[in-house]
Amino acid sequence: LRERCEHASNMLRYTNYPISIIANYFCFSSQSHFTKKFQDVYGVTPKEYRKQNKYIESYQRQRQQQKNNIRIKRTTSVI
Repeated sequence: LRERCEHASNMLRYTNYPISIIANYFCFSSQSHFTKKFQDVYGVTPKEYRKQNKYIESYQRQRQQQKNNIRIKRTTSVI
């Protein structure tokens, strides 16, 4: 069970697959069963886990912040 949840956590983090598809892929009987077992292992629901750990979105936010910082530096250096 723990191993299936670990693999599922990677899919939650690195893909945009719906939670129901991930639950089915790892042979949980239903999305609600997956949610309960995932929460037993991680202490949060799959939806909360994805929100907190989404790699792609956090990477994109970080890149956008870097771009904004570069723009601010360029603007201030011209003055």
